[in-house]
Order: sequence, then C-alpha cells, then structure tokens
Amino acid sequence: MFLAGHETTSVALAWALHFLVENPDLLEALAAEVNAALGDRKPGFADVPRLPLALAVVQEALRIYPPAYWIPRTAIEDDEIDGFHIPAGTLVGVMSYVLHRHPDHWEAPTRFDPGRFTPERARARHPLAFIPFGIGQRQCIGKEFALMEGQLILARLLQRYRVSAVPGRTTRLHVATTLRTSGGVWLRLEPRPGR
Repeated sequence: MFLAGHETTSVALAWALHFLVENPDLLEALAAEVNAALGDRKPGFADVPRLPLALAVVQEALRIYPPAYWIPRTAIEDDEIDGFHIPAGTLVGVMSYVLHRHPDHWEAPTRFDPGRFTPERARARHPLAFIPFGIGQRQCIGKEFALMEGQLILARLLQRYRVSAVPGRTTRLHVATTLRTSGGVWLRLEPRPGR
C-alpha cells in the first residue's frame, strides 16, 4: 500500500515532461492553464477540475508509453479469441502498449496529442482502447489517485519553473518491468520570477 504506484507515476511524469518539451506550444498552453487556475496558490485537491489540460497530458503520456505495458491474466476456463484456442490455465498477456497505438482506435497513433482526451473525443472511443490501469474488477485501485497526483505535480512544477530540454540529450525507451526512460529525461528548470 505504501509503495505501490511510485515508479509507475514517476515514469508517466517523465514521459509527460519529455513530450511537453518537444511541444513548446503545448507546454506554454499548460503553463497558462496552471497560472489561470492557481495564480500564486499551491495546487490542491479542489484545483483538479480546473486543470483539464494537465490531466490530458498525463493521459496521453500513459497512452503512448504505458508504464504497465502488458497486463498478465490467467484464463480460468477454455476460451477462443478470433479463432485461437486458449486452454484454461494459460497465461495471457493483454498488451496495452499495442492497444494504445492501434490505428483502428487512434488517428496518428504515435503523435502526442492530449486533445484525444477531451470529453467529446473520449466518448467516441471504444472503452477498451485505453487501459493503462487495466480494466474491470482487477483495475488498479490507485487509478484516480495516480491521475490526480500527475496533474498536481505537473501544475506545481510548471507554476514554479520554466522547463526546457537540455541540448544534446535524447530520451530513449528502456523496456523492463515498466516502460521507462533509459538514463532519464534531462530537463533545464529555470525559476519563474516571484515563485
């Protein structure tokens, strides 16, 4: 309970920051949202609804690089999927990484576009096209907390700092237990005046 989610949340935020510095207009739009919602106040629980772009940025980072990129399950009875027989007891891996990039559900699936998570666009999407926390009775119990935490951390970071990439540093994927960065995401943080 005390340790669950620390790595997956930090991995998701690392990817979110990577994509933000690659998209300076989006980074500035998010900084403007944070400034309008918070002013000089520290973000808190009541601010979560006022930070929709921050939430969409976290969700889109989770879509492109879901920290839990596959979800193992054991078939409890014989089944058949698309003509393929799955005997009871078989370990089945649901590949969220693949689902999150499937062109039947995502236009330009490798492009970072937080606009995919506006309420209008999300309603039109298949409910199983985005499952970074799993689905059903075994869905991650920390889903809502992780999303809120991501929003508030991004908001506080952008409230206090101007964020930019470190020239000459690239972010690479490292596949392990989670989809993390190899060597981290290198960023330059400059304090915002008066913060």
